[in-house]
Amino acid sequence: PELKANYFLYPFLNDQDMARALKAADIIVSRAGSSIFEIAASGRPAILVPLPSSANNHQFENAYSYAEAGAGIVVEEENMLGTLFTTQVDKLVEHKELREKMSQAALNFYKPQAASHIANDILSLC
Repeated sequence: PELKANYFLYPFLNDQDMARALKAADIIVSRAGSSIFEIAASGRPAILVPLPSSANNHQFENAYSYAEAGAGIVVEEENMLGTLFTTQVDKLVEHKELREKMSQAALNFYKPQAASHIANDILSLC
């Protein structure tokens, strides 16, 4: 009951609500689509569960890139049974230093000018 008081399930969040939710969270549990860039911008550590049916395995690539940067932990969907997931959550909850290290890694992973750099690279080819 105590944990349920701090858990909120929403089927959809608009941009403003998503920004508020990311800011309020200590740890984010998410799929590993394009949302990892919003998560990185928030500077929050994440447990990423890549969607197995994602096109060209892009969610696996995103999740493992984020984890290799030190900003997240990957728990593949097939491993969501048992205690692996709760063990990872407990590890992050109990170790503030780890969360802080992951938060800094998330901010380092975030590249706010990425779209501009890509556009400039494309335009330079024309």
